[in-house]
Amino acid sequence: MIDKLYQDSDLVQFYDYDNPWSESYDVISNFVKIDDSVLDIGCGTGTLVSKLIHRCKEIYALDISVEMLTIAKEKTSNVNWIHASASSFSFDKKFDFIFLSGHSFQTLLTENDRLKLLKNIENHLKDDGTFVFDSRNPLVQEWTTWGEKESIRYFKHPTH
Repeated sequence: MIDKLYQDSDLVQFYDYDNPWSESYDVISNFVKIDDSVLDIGCGTGTLVSKLIHRCKEIYALDISVEMLTIAKEKTSNVNWIHASASSFSFDKKFDFIFLSGHSFQTLLTENDRLKLLKNIENHLKDDGTFVFDSRNPLVQEWTTWGEKESIRYFKHPTH
């Protein structure tokens, strides 16, 4: 199932306003070594890879949303932007560093999709490579603080 929020070009343009640079991006950035070949799975609007490009030999970034990739491509052209599913991508290439950030892992709703993704990562990661992902910690129970009042956000958008 694909979340329509990330497929609607009118809504996708607000993604960066609600998902700015975060601590988890800092953590992931610290794993990247100079001259690594990097694969970002579920790159979204490309916020993280656009900041890593000056440190890496090459970056491939994939996302299932054409609309998200359209915004990502506006941030930098020095990335190999790929429209593909996290559980079914395929390259004739292996990477030094592969990562999933944000909420990418949570989009894999079936065990089969998660297993396909992990197999893909195994097939695309160099023997001495590193794979990192972040995910929500269910023990924190963030959903207990979600409510209508806490969910309202206001943004200043340059054209709306």
